[in-house]
Amino acid sequence: MSREPSSLEEIRQQIAKIASLYGVFQCVECSQAIKDFLQVRSLHGKQIKLDLGRQDLPWSVIYDLRRGQQIATNGFHIGISITVEGEEIVFDNIDYSGVTRQEWLQNLTSPT
Repeated sequence: MSREPSSLEEIRQQIAKIASLYGVFQCVECSQAIKDFLQVRSLHGKQIKLDLGRQDLPWSVIYDLRRGQQIATNGFHIGISITVEGEEIVFDNIDYSGVTRQEWLQNLTSPT
């Protein structure tokens, strides 16, 4: 199903508005809210998870390079990806307006 560019832009803006309601350390709640939004509108999105496989500090810390701060201490970070005009875009409580999956992954780092 194709959508007009204005519809895609509206969807991105609505997702960004939802994501902006959540702060650091609220990726689970944010991703659920985005997922609910997409499901109500019969739009497809998928949850993606960066999982360090560790929950012991300091090895469970995820650091956001652009913000220069910790965004997780539990060993994982979650976002929701959607495909927009053939490109996978990830939305989360950090990247409200969405970034490519590659940018999302490259921006996150840890001590492991």
